[in-house]
Amino acid sequence: DFDSARQHLESANQAEPSNERYASGLAELLTERFSQPQEARLVLERLIASAPEKSVGYLVRGSWALRQASKISDSSLSDELLGEAWENAAKALELDANDPQTAILAADVAIARGQMDEARAIVSKAIETTPTAAELYVRAAQIELREESSELPAAKLQTAINWLKQGLQNTPGQRDLLWNLALCELDADNLSEVEQLAKELRARQYPEPAVRFLEAKLLISKRQWRQAATLIEQLRAQLERSDELLKQSDFLLALCYQNMGNPDQEL
Repeated sequence: DFDSARQHLESANQAEPSNERYASGLAELLTERFSQPQEARLVLERLIASAPEKSVGYLVRGSWALRQASKISDSSLSDELLGEAWENAAKALELDANDPQTAILAADVAIARGQMDEARAIVSKAIETTPTAAELYVRAAQIELREESSELPAAKLQTAINWLKQGLQNTPGQRDLLWNLALCELDADNLSEVEQLAKELRARQYPEPAVRFLEAKLLISKRQWRQAATLIEQLRAQLERSDELLKQSDFLLALCYQNMGNPDQEL
């Protein structure tokens, strides 16, 4: 139970306050399960105090503040937490400018504050510093896809595709880049590209349910409703109820039934 989890984490944290996993886990538990954010702050302060010359404490505290900001409806309190997250991300970057996770945190905080140009600049600089960090290219693509702009959606999509392809040039065969590229190429209606990417993902042993989901979306793009429905029905049996792909699969299956003329089977 949560009381036992707290007891064990507190013991571990007291024995080793510099361990970021213990501190992060305890802070999350105190905040989410015991509604004690001030106690969580003390845990994170001890983490930083144990090694103030390292970036990891600021990274953990900044990530915590960003998560809390996303859950709060009070705009003034949310803004305060975002400011705190930004200060920690900036300090972490100052201590270790080469850590991709720190750059991603800073970019995510900038996105949450609506500062898309700042987020783009942070990730671009990080890519120059660490060109083999695949997660940076994924975030660069996501920034382009998320930003509200008067620019044609096709142009933003192509910019995202270009980022992912650049990432694959520097980290050939990286699976997360292949997956995100496949989804973008599908949105761009580049179906032959998606077919090749699906084959490569399977060859590189990307999780089979995800590859089957991609293949189902490909069939839907080709308006092959019955084949897509059959594939999705098989796929749903492999997914956990909490899996995000299950929710998307249900939507796609309903779409297939509609176009097959089976409205009674809509989910």
